[in-house]
Amino acid sequence: MFLICQPAHAEISEASFNETLTALQEIYRPKLLTDLGLNLHFESFWIRRSMIVSSQARKIGDEAVVFIDGELAQKSQINRAAFILTVCHEFGHIYNDKPGELRLKKEGLADYWAAGCAAEFFGQNPTDPVDSVPTFLIEKCQTDGNISMTACLQVASGIHSYAKFNGIDLSKGIDTRLNDRVSNSHLHPRPLCRVETFIAGLFGAEKPACIFKTGASKDPMPARSLVN
Repeated sequence: MFLICQPAHAEISEASFNETLTALQEIYRPKLLTDLGLNLHFESFWIRRSMIVSSQARKIGDEAVVFIDGELAQKSQINRAAFILTVCHEFGHIYNDKPGELRLKKEGLADYWAAGCAAEFFGQNPTDPVDSVPTFLIEKCQTDGNISMTACLQVASGIHSYAKFNGIDLSKGIDTRLNDRVSNSHLHPRPLCRVETFIAGLFGAEKPACIFKTGASKDPMPARSLVN
């Protein structure tokens, strides 16, 4: 589930919104049917119909239903790659959610899964222009041998877009020490935690500890950075 709470300025067109959902459906409908026996179905609306959430996923009988509107896609700092991360996040819920599991963990695992999902999408759809990508992510994409450079940079541009949308500056890398000390809500990881989780998911790194806890650490943690 993604929460939206910022002013809107059209960035992705309605046509691009619909084309992107169609392309995602072509890839993941057969995968969901094979993997989980679920038929993927989108309930999509360009005009927002909910005052609370912009996207969510539900399993209804033998269907995996993703509800999504155009609210996020119309934000000025959100590029197409970031929008695809959002949809993949909902696919992550379909694949990973377990009954009784802490909501915070569900959201974090969906973020982690989303980065790999988006990389798979861009591996099959490599034609998008790549928006700005921070140097440290370019360097990580150059040294990662698991996905193509083009797909890696596309997803990295989406992560950067999401970070900028939340006021996070990645120009000098990401210092994740704050993730060891800030409190997440019981429902969602904080934006910096989500950025760290997207990056970890893209490169198959260990899941960050911040997605598993809601309380702040009492003791200072040693400095960590995702910059090699």
